[in-house]
Amino acid sequence: MPYRDLLLAQCAFRRNLIRLTMTELATPPDAELSRRTARLEKLAQRFGDPFHLTQFGKTHSANEIKNKYAALQAGEKTTNSVKVAGRIMAIRNNGMFIVILDDTDRLQIFHDLKHLTSERAELLALLDLGDIIGVTGLVRRTPRGEITVDSAELVVLSKALVPPPEKFHGLKDTDARLSPQLFCPVRRELLPGAPWKRDGSRNGLAPTSDKN
Repeated sequence: MPYRDLLLAQCAFRRNLIRLTMTELATPPDAELSRRTARLEKLAQRFGDPFHLTQFGKTHSANEIKNKYAALQAGEKTTNSVKVAGRIMAIRNNGMFIVILDDTDRLQIFHDLKHLTSERAELLALLDLGDIIGVTGLVRRTPRGEITVDSAELVVLSKALVPPPEKFHGLKDTDARLSPQLFCPVRRELLPGAPWKRDGSRNGLAPTSDKN
C-alpha cells in the first residue's frame, strides 16, 4: 500500500476510535454538558478563559515531589514553594482536598477552608472532575502521612466539558483499551488491568500485549 494511502487509513482509524471512545465512555447527558458549559462561561467571565492560557511554569511532576520529599515526617512542613499541574481526579469537602493526576502520579492539593477568600471559594465551586489545574504552594506531609501541596494560588488551565470515564466500567472494545493513539494517564488509572511498558513516548508508557 502506498505511504499516502496508509497514512489516510491510519487517520481514519484514529477518528473512528475516538468516536467509539466518546460513545462508550465519555458522552455525557445533555444536562451534564449544559452544567459544565455554564460553569465554563462563568469561569471565563470571573477568572478569564482557561483556553486562552498557553503557559504555566510547572516546576515539578507529582512523582518528583513525592521522591524529593520522601523523608518528610508525618506533620512536617517545608518552606519550599512548587508549581504543579494535573487533571482533577477527586474533589472532597468542598475543595479542601483535591487530587490531581499528571503523567507520573497522583498528588494531593489542600485548601484551608477556614482562611479561604471569597474569590477562591467561588473558583473552587466551579471546578469539575477532569479539569486541568495549575497550583502553586508549599509542600508538607499531612499527619496521616500524605505528601501534599498547600495551595496558595490556583489557576484553571483547561475546563473539561466531558466527565472522565466511570472507574468501574472500562472500555468494552479491546482495540480502544490498548490504543497508543488514545493513551493518557487517566486511562492508565481507569484501566488497571491493561499491561504497560516503558518506552520513549511523551508519557513514558505505551501498551503492550499480554504475552510480553
